[in-house]
Amino acid sequence: MHEAGIAQQVIETCLVQLRAHPATRATTVGLRIGPLSSVDPDALAFAFDTLKQKTPLAFATLRVESRSRFGCLCQQPPADVMTLGGFCPSCGAIESMADAFALDIRYLEFDVERPMTALGISIASGQHLTRSLRFS
Repeated sequence: MHEAGIAQQVIETCLVQLRAHPATRATTVGLRIGPLSSVDPDALAFAFDTLKQKTPLAFATLRVESRSRFGCLCQQPPADVMTLGGFCPSCGAIESMADAFALDIRYLEFDVERPMTALGISIASGQHLTRSLRFS
């Protein structure tokens, strides 16, 4: 079950980002998992929920985006990679199927409790502001 190791890396990466921003806790972590990444989304979610306890991610929700249709780098129309065995129907390349092997953090949403006047954002004490970091 390599999903536990992946979940641990996702948590550690998010904790680094939370320390770099004035965040109090994470609310949502968004992942993108390609259909050929050999990652079971359910096992990853279970590992994430288990490992996030007693961290600022304890109340975070994991949202997994998984698609089965991808365009190849040869610029042909999207195809269902699951029925094609991962090969592009136009050029035949397995390694050119863009995003089919993807496994990455897409975004991290978190709450902020203190005023962020340096960013031009002001909120009253005790109120929460949700911010979002997008990863490309």
